[in-house]
Amino acid sequence: MNEPLVIRLIEPSDNEAVWEIFSAIALAGETYAYDPGITRAEAIALWVVAPTATYVAVQADKIVGTYYIKPNQPGLGSHVCNCGYMVSPTAQGRGVATALCQHSQTEAQRLGFRAMQFNLVVSSNTTAVRLWQTLGFKIVGTLPGAFRHLRLGFVDAYVMYQQFDWIQDEAFGVIPVFQAPDRQYLLIRHTNGHWGFPKGHADAGESAEQAAQREFQEETGLSACRLFPGLQFTETYRFLTQKRNRRIEKTVIYFVGEVLGNSLDKASGLPQVKIQQKEISEFRWCPYTEAQELLTYEVGKEVLRACEAALVALS
Repeated sequence: MNEPLVIRLIEPSDNEAVWEIFSAIALAGETYAYDPGITRAEAIALWVVAPTATYVAVQADKIVGTYYIKPNQPGLGSHVCNCGYMVSPTAQGRGVATALCQHSQTEAQRLGFRAMQFNLVVSSNTTAVRLWQTLGFKIVGTLPGAFRHLRLGFVDAYVMYQQFDWIQDEAFGVIPVFQAPDRQYLLIRHTNGHWGFPKGHADAGESAEQAAQREFQEETGLSACRLFPGLQFTETYRFLTQKRNRRIEKTVIYFVGEVLGNSLDKASGLPQVKIQQKEISEFRWCPYTEAQELLTYEVGKEVLRACEAALVALS
């Protein structure tokens, strides 16, 4: 079949198709511990309502598979997720399970999970065991006779686990502030579309402060600013690179820098900015409230809130 496979969030109108797949697999009693006599309402509650999210795989306008994602444990174990996958009996052998698992790994990391655990992989389901191993899972435990197979009787089950490896990345930046006549923050818009503050990586031999000052000057064209002693804030976030699908955990240390008014724009009375056009598409000076609205990411908003509170305390 040449039609593309599309994986998307489930919609209410998909429930019947998901139930058809679910009921066929539960009735077989070979891979899941669900009661073969489970009702439609019970199945939808378990597979669609309870999880963090549920997805369906669509091919040629037909739902051919589904998976859910949820924390494997509450509270202190909620950083590890659990997923369950089902493929329509008519679509098996077409790579649907592989696509679902790969999609779930990406979603798990996007949602902030640090690992994925399968609690009951039936040992007689050798196709699934091999597939999960190919996709990075390891058998970390065997549960003797833990699954009551409807044809084979009591068989072992495996606990399988995959920890997501994150590449640590550190950068340094400046929260630029112009104090007169009213406090204004300088925000820049990166070429990928998000608004934030100037930042970048340190060159060999640079201190954190030196790296932050250099990046500020390169990205804004402004001369080095005066850093407030002891004022620095940290943001940490995770993302997946699109080209190589690398998992990055980025930490940015921001210093608060007062921009001196030695070269002011006559119309606005604010320091003149000359953006680095390869990386920056535009800039904007704005008061705190406007800056909060303009910043794209919540981690940036949190950093700005802490910065504003510190500056108000100093004034």
